[in-house]
Amino acid sequence: MNGTRLIILAGIFVFLIGAFYTNKFLQKMIQPRRSAGRLFSYIFAAFAIVFAYTFLLVWIVAHLFPVGK
Repeated sequence: MNGTRLIILAGIFVFLIGAFYTNKFLQKMIQPRRSAGRLFSYIFAAFAIVFAYTFLLVWIVAHLFPVGK
């Protein structure tokens, strides 16, 4: 049981690092401090990336550790 917890924790850590650098890239690319339109574009992109990273992490964990098989 501890091995699966470590694998999930490592996966979360890897996804956090990826999300951090993706956010840095978005801030450089969109530059949300320049105008309100850019800010809302950045917010929308950030929500989309959070959704995508969460979906992908849950999908990977569900396929690595299937329940009931």
